[in-house]
Amino acid sequence: MSERLLEVRDLRVSFATRQGTVRAVRGVSFHVGAGEILGFVGESGSGKSVSVLSCMGLLARNGRIDGGSILFEGKELSPVFLTTREQQQQRENELRRLRGGRIGMIFQDPMTYINPVLTIGTQLTEGMRAHKPLSRKEARARAVELMRLVEIPDPERRMRQYPYEFSGGMRQRILIAAALSCDPKLLIADEPTTALDVTVQAQILDLIRRRAREAGTAVILITHDLGVVASLCDRIAILYGGKIAETGTTDDIFYRAKHPYTRGLLLSVAARRADSAGAGGYLPSISGSPPDLLRINSGCPFAARCDSAMKICRDYMPVRRTFGKGHSASCWLYCRDSAAEIAAVQDRKRGDARV
Repeated sequence: MSERLLEVRDLRVSFATRQGTVRAVRGVSFHVGAGEILGFVGESGSGKSVSVLSCMGLLARNGRIDGGSILFEGKELSPVFLTTREQQQQRENELRRLRGGRIGMIFQDPMTYINPVLTIGTQLTEGMRAHKPLSRKEARARAVELMRLVEIPDPERRMRQYPYEFSGGMRQRILIAAALSCDPKLLIADEPTTALDVTVQAQILDLIRRRAREAGTAVILITHDLGVVASLCDRIAILYGGKIAETGTTDDIFYRAKHPYTRGLLLSVAARRADSAGAGGYLPSISGSPPDLLRINSGCPFAARCDSAMKICRDYMPVRRTFGKGHSASCWLYCRDSAAEIAAVQDRKRGDARV
């Protein structure tokens, strides 16, 4: 196993809203090493993007890290352990140095993160000059090279243009070029190929794969597309309701899935492929809706939608069970001994209450 570049332990994140406190991430732990590609999979609101934005100190103003450790290259970045104003300021300075430098991020919405009043050339070069000892000429040459790398035609001319002169897919490729511009040790890609056509998508995924294999860049890929995950990732974490439901190698998840939610996702994809091939038939789906993180209970977040749910699933958070090296799932179906012990304790408490 490669040395752990980023290690997150028991991360908990909440957001203060007018309706109450949203517990968006509830005890997430993961790690990624040099040259490794980790996939984050889950439906909207499962905590994928919030988990990685917390690591970069990019939460919204109403967001707060309530607990957990965030270690990047052995250095603690979680504000939980920083008690003095001086320590907090040092953390902010360290995060500013890391963002865009040793940690690159490809954001999901290009127009949110590209300045509409600056030329593309200016935006690509200013980050490089802030993090690397490059002259203006060297930075521009590097920017042109990166634009060619992400398949932007006529990059010398395009450098002088503004974002509104680019299509949505080309703006997405500019974000990818910016994320790679300083040769980051960790690349976080949040739905990096959503706005791209199939041909360019394949080229970008191949570029990310080569960065990991040849340059030793660690990659966290956030996506809904299980096909992309299957072709690119070494390990996968399935998130649901702010927690990791299952994690393992790509083979573990696709061929030895344990959690009912993971199996539901895979069944839907398999049926869709069969339907597109002309086999027809019913498209399976997971019934119900994602949990309301304003009113989350103490049990398994998937219990209300699970066909195999037991009473204990609704009352207690499942114990994490390991099935092999690196493969684990949080589900009472595989922890019946623990479930029996909890049930026995409940019976004793009810008996004591009657006495």
